[in-house]
Order: sequence, then C-alpha cells, then structure tokens
Amino acid sequence: KELYFGISTGKGLTKFKCKSKSDKQTWVDSIRNLLQQVTAVENIIIGLLIVYGG
Repeated sequence: KELYFGISTGKGLTKFKCKSKSDKQTWVDSIRNLLQQVTAVENIIIGLLIVYGG
C-alpha cells in the first residue's frame, strides 16, 4: 500500500509518494529536522542583527 503526503509551500503543493509507513515517517522526520535547522539559523541571524544593528 502506497502512502502520500504533501507540503504546502510558497511555490505550491509538493507531493510525496512513500513505499511504506516507515518510509513516510522518515520523510516527515527529515523535513521537520530541516525546517528546525532553518528556524535556528534565522534566529541566529535575527540575534546578530539585534546585537550589531542592521
């Protein structure tokens, strides 16, 4: 049984087709991790702008 999920972005909906529930969970976890990393970098940049002006 194939599983699907999608992510809504500024460029539209990106759809993913997975081979199994485990495969889907790997994708979801990896995407969540990437989004958390982006948020962390954005927070660092905002902090630097506050400290050093910008």
